[in-house]
Amino acid sequence: MSVKTRKIKLIPVGDTSADRSKTYKYIKNIASTLAEVGNKIIRLHVNNLYDLEELVKDQNLTKKDATDLLSKRFGTSLQNAGYRLTTDYTNISSEIRTGFNQAIYGQLRNNFFDIKTGKMSIPSFRKNNISIPFSGTTNKTETGGTTALYIEEDRYYVNLPLTISERKIHKEIKLNLFFGKDRSNNKIIVDRLISGEYHMCDSSIQLKDNELFLLLTYKQEDKVTTIDQNKIMGVDIGINRPVTFHIQGEKHQPQQINIGLKIQHDRMKFYKHRKSLQESLKYSKGGHGVKRKTQALNDLREKEKNWSQLINHTITRELIKVVQEYGVGTIKLEDLTGITTNSKEYFLKSWAYYQLQTYIEYKAKELGIQILWVNPKDTSNTCPTCGNSEPLNRNDKDKTKFRCISIHCKDYDKVKDADEVGAYNISYAEGVEVKGKSKQGMLKKGKEKKQMLIEIETLKQSELA
Repeated sequence: MSVKTRKIKLIPVGDTSADRSKTYKYIKNIASTLAEVGNKIIRLHVNNLYDLEELVKDQNLTKKDATDLLSKRFGTSLQNAGYRLTTDYTNISSEIRTGFNQAIYGQLRNNFFDIKTGKMSIPSFRKNNISIPFSGTTNKTETGGTTALYIEEDRYYVNLPLTISERKIHKEIKLNLFFGKDRSNNKIIVDRLISGEYHMCDSSIQLKDNELFLLLTYKQEDKVTTIDQNKIMGVDIGINRPVTFHIQGEKHQPQQINIGLKIQHDRMKFYKHRKSLQESLKYSKGGHGVKRKTQALNDLREKEKNWSQLINHTITRELIKVVQEYGVGTIKLEDLTGITTNSKEYFLKSWAYYQLQTYIEYKAKELGIQILWVNPKDTSNTCPTCGNSEPLNRNDKDKTKFRCISIHCKDYDKVKDADEVGAYNISYAEGVEVKGKSKQGMLKKGKEKKQMLIEIETLKQSELA
C-alpha cells in the first residue's frame, strides 16, 4: 500500500455570491480559531516533551514509565492533554479538534530531537495558512468507498464537519471540488475513492492566502511489475546532472537524464528576477504595508518552489521508465542526511535533493522495487577499476572530472565523468534499508547495541557459572 496526497482547489457553494462569501468567512473563522488554540497546544506539548526527557534523565526511568507518570499528573494521556485545550471551542466539531491535536502531537514527537538540538525551530500557526483536518477513515460505505466525498448532479463535493448545534444553524458547509485542466488525473482518483478501489485516509481542508484547497490523502495498492531483485541500479546525486545512474551487469548503460543545463539556466532567471525585486524594495517608500510590498517576492518564491517540484517529478518519472525497461528490482541511493551542513558542493546545498530522493523512493516502492541506502563517503573519489580511494582523484578546478592518480591502475590518468564513477560505486556499495543517520537508523543502532550488551552480559554470567 502506498500513501499519497493530492491538492485540489475548493470553491464554496451557494446560490448567491453573498452565500458563498458567508461560507468562506465561516471557514476562515474556524481557521483563525484553530491557529489561536493550536499555538497553545504546541507550547503545552513541547513543555511536556521536555518534562518527559527530564524525568527519564533525572530519575533514571524508562520512557514508558516517565510517560505514565506524567499522564497520572494530567489525569489523561499526554496527547489528550492538548485536546483538553480545545474543549472550550464548542462551535468546532470534535472530529476537527481531535485530528488537529493529533497532527500537532505527532509532528512534535517525531521532530522533538531536532527541536531540542536547535536544528528545527518550534512550529507555529498563522490564521491565513492552516489546515482543517477531517476524517476519511470513519466515513466508509458498504462497498468500501467514502461518504466524505460525494457526487451530486455530476459535481464533486466535500463538506466541512459540523457540530449538531452548528448544523441546526448552517445545515451544511459545502465545498465544490474544482479540477481545472486536471493534468494530474485528480478526478479519476476521487472516483476510485468513492467506489472503494482506493482507500481514503484522514485529510484536510487548507486555507492558504485566501484560497481553499483539499489536501486529499489516500492509499492505493502497489502496482505489480516484472522485476529482478538482484538487478541493482546505483543513483548518484550529481554535479554534471541532477541524477546519474549505473545498472550492474549492463554492458551498454542507458542514456542519462541530462537536464542539468536547463536547471541552471532557469535558476539563474529566478535569481536575477529575485535580485531585481529585492533591489526595488530598498527604494520603496510610502505606506500600504509590508505584505503588499513583498507580495511579488513571495509570488516568485512560490513559483520557484512549484518549478522545483515539477523538475524533480520529471527527473523521477524518466528514471522510473529506465528502471521498468531494464527490470531493475533494487535501487541504491546515497544517505545524504546532514549533507547541507557538511557539503561544500553548491548543487547539493541548494537543490531540493531530499525531495528528489523522496519522489524516487515512493515511486519505486509503488512498483515493489526495494530501496537501499548507501554511505556516500568516497563514492565519487574511489576508482572503479583499482579501488584506490583518494580525494585527489577529483580535479580541484573541475569537479565534474575524475582521474585515477594511482600509477598501478590500468586506467591511470584516464579522464572519466565523476558522476558516472559515483553511480557505479554506489551500485556496488553495501546498502541498508534504513538511513543510518536518520532517527529510525539511530534507534535501530541503539537497539542493536543494547542487544549486544545483553548478549555479552549473558555470556559473562554463563562463564562465571
